[in-house]
Amino acid sequence: MNEPISKWWLYIYNICDQFITKSISETDLIQTLQTFMTKSNLAEFQSRLDLLYVFHCHATQLPKSDEIQSLISIFWNLYCYFEQYSQTISNKIKDLRSPIEKKLKDYVKIVRWKDINYWAIKETIDKSHRTLHKYMREFRDILQQPVMPHLHNLEIGTRETEGIWDRPQRQNPSIHHYTLEADIYVARQSLTKKIQAGEGGILSKAESYFLKSRKLCKETILATEYPALVQSLDGFVTEVIETNKHLQNLEVDKTLPKEKQVSQAKSILQQKHRALADLFKKLNKIGLSYKTGILESKLKKPADDFVHRPIDLIKNFSHINHGRQEEKMLTIWNCCEMYYMRSQIRIDVLETALQNPSKDLGPQNIERCKGFSAHLLSLAQHQKQQLTQSSRLYYYLRYYLLQMNEFCEGTDFLHIDLTNSIMAFLKNATVVMNQYKIILNTCPSEDDFASGTIEVPVLKFGAKEGICYKYSNCWSETIALINGILTICRKISVLLQKCKKSAPAVEYDLVVPQFIPVPDFTDLLKNLSSVKDSIGQLSEAFDNNSTTRSLTWLQKEVTKLIEQCQESKSIEISFEKCKKHSAKLTEEILVVIQNLFKKYSGVKKVEKANEDEDETVELRDGNLKTLLVENLTSDVSTLDM
Repeated sequence: MNEPISKWWLYIYNICDQFITKSISETDLIQTLQTFMTKSNLAEFQSRLDLLYVFHCHATQLPKSDEIQSLISIFWNLYCYFEQYSQTISNKIKDLRSPIEKKLKDYVKIVRWKDINYWAIKETIDKSHRTLHKYMREFRDILQQPVMPHLHNLEIGTRETEGIWDRPQRQNPSIHHYTLEADIYVARQSLTKKIQAGEGGILSKAESYFLKSRKLCKETILATEYPALVQSLDGFVTEVIETNKHLQNLEVDKTLPKEKQVSQAKSILQQKHRALADLFKKLNKIGLSYKTGILESKLKKPADDFVHRPIDLIKNFSHINHGRQEEKMLTIWNCCEMYYMRSQIRIDVLETALQNPSKDLGPQNIERCKGFSAHLLSLAQHQKQQLTQSSRLYYYLRYYLLQMNEFCEGTDFLHIDLTNSIMAFLKNATVVMNQYKIILNTCPSEDDFASGTIEVPVLKFGAKEGICYKYSNCWSETIALINGILTICRKISVLLQKCKKSAPAVEYDLVVPQFIPVPDFTDLLKNLSSVKDSIGQLSEAFDNNSTTRSLTWLQKEVTKLIEQCQESKSIEISFEKCKKHSAKLTEEILVVIQNLFKKYSGVKKVEKANEDEDETVELRDGNLKTLLVENLTSDVSTLDM
């Protein structure tokens, strides 16, 4: 059933090529890919979904451009959107397959194979084949059913679709989720030992500025109200979830008389209307406006939901040495992407349901449901864009910080060109050594000639015994020599790769330093010299015949590299220019810290020790839109990263 997938690869590749050459627009591309997924049958859905992911990965390797960046985002967002239905489709196939499996198993139980008559057994076999083919056709018809009817009801409750808000323990989160340990985010005071005062200007007071900045940063962090705002918002979300579950479980008691059933139904309906009105008031209180949402939904293009750049903080921080600062972010980030995609799906379901709404809902409530949901999604998308941009800048800053720490602690340095030359040599040496191992493994064993009935002529060695048979002393020594070279090459390669501190970057090209620090320069030279000596011994083992040309070339290359390493290379850089850049950067950082401190200096600080775990934080006016989203955007803009 998955055989047609191969033809779709060329189809999607052609669409991507048309988009890159600007033959089709973003909207056309998204609509085409959505149709590609929604017109699938049950059997092909997962394979088509995997195809979207394959093309997303393919797009990340293409030359950077605006069209390629859009292609990466579109494929990723569409993949995440339809991936939410993957478990639903899989469960649907299992449910439809179960009756057929049961009928087939029941038939296998009653069929008899104990007849000794040939014709009876033949008839039983034919009947079994017909029955099996019948059930296969039934299952094939099931797999060929369209997937579209099943792309509306999202199953929740399975392990794959369960998020942090679906877990019982999330209803009463611990207070530490809403606290900020300022000391974690402030630079260590021990760094003052590494600060060297300059001869003049702002750098001459670097140590005092550093200590003052630590104090201001700590006071600013403690003065921010974000933890309390998030706590109140979490409490509101928890309350909405609990109210929703309570109202869903309300049912009319069928054992009551008809009049009381009608009265109870009216009471339940009144509770739902009251809860909906309270929800609208709370949404308006936190800064949402249904009129703004309706206007934005009319102005929004269909493609806007699928062009946002992808983000995954867990994958980002896995490429850098993240610590306690990032652990807090990862805890808050937990399941955010899943809930974002789920909210998009539910808004689509809500819009479909509101096209034929219940009469009890009323036109005003319908407008508010549409408007508030649209405005909330718009805020979420705006915040996701800000988070994507700021998290990537933070990723690059962390990468450069690691580089600078290595520079400060390093004593020996290698030029990047020389480092790349050494790594290229190591790759070539590894390939050549593996080739020589293949040559040695083609040697016959001595037992093959001793046990043979036909006499095979063997060339005799002269005064010096060479490699003749497998597992001979000379052969074993040569293999050990090659393995030793490979081990040293791997060791040096791992060391240099670690020193380069490379990190993947799709959107921007990272700045590559001209010099990289090496922890033990003497050990590096010693290992290269060892490789050189081993290659010379290997050439002698092969008696310097025509097969040793590669070894001769490698020996020349490693000799050249050792000479370059031994040369005293001066780092050609203008320290005056470096001082100017450092002074300018220091001044900019101090201005940013000062501006943020002025903003929060009038806010009362809430210390962690004085917080009460049972204290409930009430919602404030503009809690989400103004105090959280807009304020965070302003603070990130002030940081000027």
